[in-house]
Amino acid sequence: GYFKLGNACVACPLNQWKQFVSDAPTCQACPAGATVEGPQPGKQITDCKCVGSGKVADVSGCLCDIGYGAETDSGGSIICVQCPLTSYKDTVSNAPCLP
Repeated sequence: GYFKLGNACVACPLNQWKQFVSDAPTCQACPAGATVEGPQPGKQITDCKCVGSGKVADVSGCLCDIGYGAETDSGGSIICVQCPLTSYKDTVSNAPCLP
């Protein structure tokens, strides 16, 4: 959650994270639609919280969590909907639930 700035270690800016200890001068940005909650800097991608139920942050963006299938809302945006009891999804992806 910190990067090197001159001779000091500085907390990552809002909505950014850094996992490994290094002299790297930058942090990674959370994916679009995700923010780091709380006063502590982000230390890993999972500290980025996606907006919307059933979504988790991944380096490729906000994806539907296990047990949530992707659907398209009336505005064309992907939403994550909990799989019905008669279906499942066992991966973090923007795939639909399977029968």
